[in-house]
Amino acid sequence: MELERNILRAMAKSLASKYSTYLVNAASLVLLSRIFGPETFGLVAASMIFFTLAQLLGEAGLTPIIINLSSLPTRDRDGLFTLSLLIGCGFGIVMLLLAQPLAAFFRDGRVTVPIRMMAVALPWLAGSSIPTAFILRDQKFHLLAIAGIAAEVGSVMACLTLRPVLGDVGALSAKMPVSSAIAFLILHRFAGRTQFGRPWPGVKLWAIGALWRQSTFQFLFNLMNFLSRNADNVLVGRFFGLLLLAYYDKAYQLMRYPLLLLSFAIVPAIQPAIRHIRDDPMRAARVNTYFAVRLAAVGWIGAVLLWFTAEPIVSLLLGAHWAISGNILSILAASIPAQVVAATSGAFYQAFDRNGTLLLTGALTAAINLVGMLVGIQIGTLSALATCLVVAFAVSFMVNYIILYRLVFRHSPLRFFGLVGPLVYSPLLLLLMR
Repeated sequence: MELERNILRAMAKSLASKYSTYLVNAASLVLLSRIFGPETFGLVAASMIFFTLAQLLGEAGLTPIIINLSSLPTRDRDGLFTLSLLIGCGFGIVMLLLAQPLAAFFRDGRVTVPIRMMAVALPWLAGSSIPTAFILRDQKFHLLAIAGIAAEVGSVMACLTLRPVLGDVGALSAKMPVSSAIAFLILHRFAGRTQFGRPWPGVKLWAIGALWRQSTFQFLFNLMNFLSRNADNVLVGRFFGLLLLAYYDKAYQLMRYPLLLLSFAIVPAIQPAIRHIRDDPMRAARVNTYFAVRLAAVGWIGAVLLWFTAEPIVSLLLGAHWAISGNILSILAASIPAQVVAATSGAFYQAFDRNGTLLLTGALTAAINLVGMLVGIQIGTLSALATCLVVAFAVSFMVNYIILYRLVFRHSPLRFFGLVGPLVYSPLLLLLMR
C-alpha cells in the first residue's frame, strides 16, 4: 500500500493545483458564455478543431517520453526546446495559409478570423511543451496551476478589453494567443526550478533522434486520440452548421468538467510513480484496479446527477439561450464513468514504455468512435450523435482494458471488469429512459 499512498500524496498535490485552475476556467466559461452569443462561440469552436490538431503535431509526443527520462544533457534539452519552437512556427504558418480553404469547408468566411488568431498562438504553445514536461516530471504541479490561472485571467481581461476594437469574433479569438503567450513566459521561467533546468535556444536539433521511436508511437497515439475525440466537431460543423456546433461543443465542454476534476487531474501523478514498478506488472494491475473502482464510483454519481440536472445547470451557468446544450449534456453524461476511468489508462502504457501497444489501442478506439459518429450523423440529429458516441465510448472502454490487462499487465481482466463494469455500464440504462 506504500505505492498507493505515494500516488495519493502526488494526486493530492495535482488535484489541489488542477482544481484551482479549473475553478478559474469554469468562471471564465460562465462569464464569456453570457457575454458572447452561441454563433460567436460556434465560429471559434470551428477553428479550435484545427488548432488542437496543430498543437498536437507540434508537441510531437515528447511529454510522456521526457517524464520517463532519468537524465537529459543540456545541449539535448536546448535542442529539443528549439525544435519545438520551430515546429510551432511552421504549423502556425500552415494554419495562416489554410485559413481561406478551412473557412470554405465550413461555408462561413468569418472562420478565417479565429483561425488566424490560433495560428499566432501555436509557437507559444509549442514552446511551452518542453518546460511543461520538466515540471510534470518533477511533480511540481503548483507551478502549472500558477501559470494556468495567470494565463486564464490575463486572457479574459484582454478579451473583454479588445471587444470594442475587434468585435465579438475577434476579441473571443484573441483569448487563445494571449493565454498561450502568458503561459509560455511563466512556464519557461518556472522550468528553472526543475532538475533539467530552464531550456534556451540551441543548435542540437537532432537530439530528438534518440527519442524518435518512442515519441513517434506516442505522437501517432495522440493523433488517433484526436480523431476519436474531435472528428465529431468537424462533422457537426460541416453537416449541421456552426450554430449547432456551438451548442454541441458547450455541452461536451460541460461534460468534460467531471473528467477534468477527476481523472485528468490525477493522470499527471500516475506515470512518474508507476514507472518505478515496471518490473512488477501484477502490482501495477492491482494499483490500476484500486484507483479505477474509486474513479468509476465517483463518475457514476456524477453521471446520474448530471443526467437529471443537465438542463437547469446549463440555464444557470450559461443562460437561457444555451438551452439546447442541456439536452445534449444529459445524454453525454452517461459516458462519464467510462471516460473517467479510461483517461488514466494511457499513463500505465507510458509507464511501461508500451507505446506501440498504446498506439494499437488508440487506433481501435478511434475506429470505434468514428463509426459511432458517422452513424449519428447519418441519423441526422445532435441527440442521435450524442447517443451513438456514448455507446462507442462503452465499447472502446472494454477493448482498451482487455488490451491493457492481457498485453501489458499479463493478467486476466475478469476481476477488473467484475468490479468496474457495473459502475461503467449501468448509466447506459438511462438512455433507455429517453
